[in-house]
Amino acid sequence: MKLLGAGLIWTSLIFVATVYSSELKRRVIILSETSLMISEMKIQLEYLNMPLYDMIDNLSMKDALTEIDFLRQCRELLSQGKDFPLAWKTSVLNAMHYKMNEKTVLLQLGSNLGTSNKENQIEMLQLHKIAFDEFIKTAKDKEAKYGKMSITLAALIGCMFFVTAI
Repeated sequence: MKLLGAGLIWTSLIFVATVYSSELKRRVIILSETSLMISEMKIQLEYLNMPLYDMIDNLSMKDALTEIDFLRQCRELLSQGKDFPLAWKTSVLNAMHYKMNEKTVLLQLGSNLGTSNKENQIEMLQLHKIAFDEFIKTAKDKEAKYGKMSITLAALIGCMFFVTAI
């Protein structure tokens, strides 16, 4: 009976560590897609001179940005007649996979879009992209440091439980 309990604990530890590792990977993906979204915004503004509402509609349909859940919510709020700053703010605050400092950068982005001339908006988008590239670097470092280690550590602790049960 002790072996069964130790085996269940071992399995549970490895499962939890695997989920943690997967979340670290997903976080890198979400931040990378957010950086890509900002680059796309810059391109659409700079070269296509696309209006803000059309830009959000276009970005929310892109397959490469599927992990950015707040884009679809923003598009939905815009289609209901909400103005852009309110729709963006509500959507970003409801986004689940961002830390508060990342949400702050996104909120600043939304409050500046559509409020100044094209050149200033392009420069502002570039600055926000740099910020998200730093977030990506930090997330990748964390994934590299803790992703595999958590699974290895969980397996080791599970082995200790298993050995003590024998």
